Amino acid sequence: MTTHVYISADVNNDIQRGTPSDEIIAILLEFERQSNALLQEKLREEEPLMALHRRIRDLNRTTVDGIAAQLPPERAEALRRAYLVKAYPDIYGPTRLDRWLDEVLALVLTAPQRDGIFDAIKGYYRPYRDQHDKALQSLRDREEDAWKDARLNRLDPNISIARGEVTRRRNALMRDVGHAVWAMLTEQQQTEVEFPDLDDR
Repeated sequence: MTTHVYISADVNNDIQRGTPSDEIIAILLEFERQSNALLQEKLREEEPLMALHRRIRDLNRTTVDGIAAQLPPERAEALRRAYLVKAYPDIYGPTRLDRWLDEVLALVLTAPQRDGIFDAIKGYYRPYRDQHDKALQSLRDREEDAWKDARLNRLDPNISIARGEVTRRRNALMRDVGHAVWAMLTEQQQTEVEFPDLDDR
């Protein structure tokens, strides 16, 4: 979240035509001092709320992990997946590729086609996407933990650079899987499902 501070009408009124430059500088410096003081006060007010948010986030995760540890592997994975999709829909939620694959799997497919598509999804797409999703979540966590730096526009720029690289790799993965599955379909089947734009969710 970017915090913007604008020169108020009072400051504009204080700077009259013909005001000496040293007085203008003094007025602006005082405005900056007061603005910084107000911003610091706002950050102190937000600190308890942000700390609570992080504690709730961590408690949710440990609770889900604790319950999952008591379940059979498949049910445990389903529980973790359901939690992540609910908590981070923009990261773990269904993409255009996921929705398109659902359409493809709804077609009348031969056994070799279905096996090949499942291999592409479970053996290639899902494992690599999980890696990319976890990387994006880790970057989100770093931003949340450094929320004060974000408010002050001092957030580590490497976080944004890393997010862009992970997103690029994830989009490339989706394109690769989409084209691989597309090649398994007959021309008739291809007319039934439109190839998706995989550069966007």
